[in-house]
Amino acid sequence: MNKQTGVLVCVLLGLAGLAVYVLRDSFREEPIQIAYSVRPAPEPRQAAANRRDNPIGKRGFLLTFALDQKAALKSVQVFPLGEVLTNKYPHAIWELVSDSNSVPVKSFDYGLNIRGMRPKVKGAVADPLLAGESYRIVIRTEKQTAQRDFQLPR
Repeated sequence: MNKQTGVLVCVLLGLAGLAVYVLRDSFREEPIQIAYSVRPAPEPRQAAANRRDNPIGKRGFLLTFALDQKAALKSVQVFPLGEVLTNKYPHAIWELVSDSNSVPVKSFDYGLNIRGMRPKVKGAVADPLLAGESYRIVIRTEKQTAQRDFQLPR
């Protein structure tokens, strides 16, 4: 190998290294962004006068979480933000896990089941969220973890 070939190989290796350095973000997965929407729940229908278990209660909120991309979730957890900031192991008020493959989703509602996922504790249901309180949602996929703090209106 002569001097000219050696210089050419070094230049090509340098250009290849520069291309990998410049395009390194192209090889990285985009982080998952979580958005949320809080809407007033619809008024419950009037129960029949002879019905004993009248389901009419206080008006609540519908809380919907939206992801910027479809994701097969491995776990979903919601914590009170005060507990997250003060406790090393906060107590989740809603926790779903997937034992196998969950269906990729782009949005889901608080407290409702997500296809392919189940409550971590059998028979557990989501605790009601309090108006004016702050919470943190943490979602995990096979490769990523994302979180978002949110607050319900008063």
